[in-house]
Amino acid sequence: MAKKKMAQAAGDGTPKRPGPRGNFHGLRLKFLESKLPTFFDKVSARKTHNWWPVIHAEYWSRISWRVPLDQEVDSTMFDDASVPIEIDEDLSEEDKQMKTEVMKKVNPMVKTWFTNRKSKGVPKTSVWSTFLKQLVQPTGGVPKKRNIAQYYMVHTDYKAKVDTEFDHRVEEEDIPPSEHLKIRSYIAKKFFLQEDKETKERLEKENDLTHKKMVAAYEAAWKGLPPINPDGQDEALEELEELVQPLLDGFEAYTGVRFVLTGGRPPRQESSKYTVVV
Repeated sequence: MAKKKMAQAAGDGTPKRPGPRGNFHGLRLKFLESKLPTFFDKVSARKTHNWWPVIHAEYWSRISWRVPLDQEVDSTMFDDASVPIEIDEDLSEEDKQMKTEVMKKVNPMVKTWFTNRKSKGVPKTSVWSTFLKQLVQPTGGVPKKRNIAQYYMVHTDYKAKVDTEFDHRVEEEDIPPSEHLKIRSYIAKKFFLQEDKETKERLEKENDLTHKKMVAAYEAAWKGLPPINPDGQDEALEELEELVQPLLDGFEAYTGVRFVLTGGRPPRQESSKYTVVV
C-alpha cells in the first residue's frame, strides 16, 4: 500500500506542503530575491545578456565559493560584500580546479533561478514561438484529396467492416502483399456503392470538408517567419540558451559527447563590435 507524504508543521504550527526544494536557501536565496526587480527591469529592456556577468560577480563578492551550497555563508561578509578576492595565480592547482568547477556549476544555476521566474514577472509570448511552429510544418506538399474509397476505408464507422472483409479475402484467396492496397480499395468502393443515397452524399461532403481543413492547416503552417528587428533579435538571443540547452543535453545523453553551440554576428554599426556567443 502506497504511503502518503504527511505535511510537516512549520514553526508557527502551520502545515507545510511537501514539495521539491530549491538549490538556494538562507542568505543565498535572500540575495537572489533582492535582485528580482533589477532582473525584471533588464528583461523588459532586453539587456539581460550583459547583466549576467554583473550578477555573478556580485554573487561571489558576498558568497564564498569555498562554502558548499547546503551550508550557510558568513553573514558579515555577505552583508559587506567582503568575501576575499582569490585570484587564480595565488591558488594551488587543487583549489584553482575546485573554484572553476564550483563557479561553472553555480553560475548557470543562478541564471536558471532567474529565468524560471521570468514568466511570473514579465508574462509574454516567446519570440521563438513562430520559429518552433515552423519546425513541425508539413513537408510533403499540398495534401491531396482522398478518393471516396480511401475515405470510406479509414472512416471510424466503416473501417471495421472493410477490415473484416479484407482479412477474409486475403486468407481465402492467398493474395500477395503487393495486391493488398488494391484489394482493400476495391472492397471499400464496393461497400460504399451499397450505401443508400443519403449516406453517400453525407460521406462525399465529409470528405470534401476534411480535405479543406487539411489544406487550410497546411497553408497556415507554411506562412513565412515574420521579419525580426534588431530588438527582437536581441530578445531571441537572450532566450536562445533556454531553447537550445535541452537539445544539447539530449545529444550528450545519447552520444556521450558534449556539444557546444557557437555563433557570431557582424557589427550592426561601424563603431560596434563583432558579437560572438557560445
